[in-house]
Amino acid sequence: MSNLRVLIQGGGIAGRTAAKSIITHLPNATITVVESRNASEWAQDRGLGLWPAAIKSLKALNVDCTNEFHSISPAAYRANTTNAEWLSKASCANQVKVNTIKENRLLQLLEHDNVQYQYNSTIASLTADSSGVAATLTSGDTITGDLCIVANGSATRSPSSPSSASSASNSSATEYSDSLSGIVTSVKGRGPLLQKCCNEGPFELLLSSDIRLAIVPLNSSSLFWFISNAPNSPLPSSVSEAVAHAIHHVKPNYISLETLIGATCPHTLVVRRTHYRNQDHPRNNATVGRTVHIGDASNYLSNNLAQAGSAAIEDGYMVGAVLAQHHASAMSALVDPLDPLDTEQMFHGFATEFKQQKKTRIQQCRTMNAMTSLISKYPNISNLMQYVPPRLNSFIFDQSLVYSLGGKEYV
Repeated sequence: MSNLRVLIQGGGIAGRTAAKSIITHLPNATITVVESRNASEWAQDRGLGLWPAAIKSLKALNVDCTNEFHSISPAAYRANTTNAEWLSKASCANQVKVNTIKENRLLQLLEHDNVQYQYNSTIASLTADSSGVAATLTSGDTITGDLCIVANGSATRSPSSPSSASSASNSSATEYSDSLSGIVTSVKGRGPLLQKCCNEGPFELLLSSDIRLAIVPLNSSSLFWFISNAPNSPLPSSVSEAVAHAIHHVKPNYISLETLIGATCPHTLVVRRTHYRNQDHPRNNATVGRTVHIGDASNYLSNNLAQAGSAAIEDGYMVGAVLAQHHASAMSALVDPLDPLDTEQMFHGFATEFKQQKKTRIQQCRTMNAMTSLISKYPNISNLMQYVPPRLNSFIFDQSLVYSLGGKEYV
């Protein structure tokens, strides 16, 4: 069995990156991506920020960041709810950059001609044993393989209000984060804001102890905005209430949030609820039989600093790289190339190494999560930060970014 058969559940960022990585590292593999959507794009698009470690992974898959992405400074500051003063900011010499892109464009870049994408299909049940995996679709069809990559996310996406999002798990270890977002493609009357974001990085406000607003440039003519909440603190039940929470805290020299959100048609708004776990969990980052969970399906990052999208890319790339390494080792151990592979040992070695590498990245990302959580939850800390010398402030933030986001270089 030199040619592996891989089933991928979910055709989002994590699933597509995994498919492209596996086919790049193992050209003879047979890969089937099962996706519930009826097309390769989301009906409601959104913006993504991609950090250095994710950019390196994309470069390794021949996704040209230089030509396709819009590079900006990171969201290296937080704004106080009362006076919009900067709380933390990267130094002028900081080389960390974030590349922003629309999600649908990234999905296009991750397509591969030798991967089979099966749209409008949903897996009803999945079984795995020593002989392989078998997925039964809601249509009654069955797909078999040697390994299943579960990348079906943990979020609901709907062009409706946050109150319609699915309820959080009853598990006490599970938390959730809501976000409401939209893309403004027309910049009429919003030129100063776009220019400010491009020159100085995304503008972010702490609207209260549990709600924050970010405005990020996607390119020279469009903006992406999102409002997100602290763990287990729901957003207001309607868009108008969310706007009302934010308007009073945006300084007049930027732009009225009401004007910004008003430029986004209601049907283009994306409501997302992400479930995640504060602590490691048996399902978290784990392999059960021949199934591996990656991306949002791993449930370990809240909506913060665009880490989840980058983590999905890192997970997807890592799956292909680590799987290829253990497949090559198993092949080299054969006395006769025609003999069957010891798949149980191969998949066990793959799962163990994948889990360990991913655990390291989780710890790094959570470092930054802890810092921003302190700032947002405890206003007194925000007030004290204004007394930190600027150079020390920048040094601390620079080092945190490099550690958490996987390096400095972005091209």
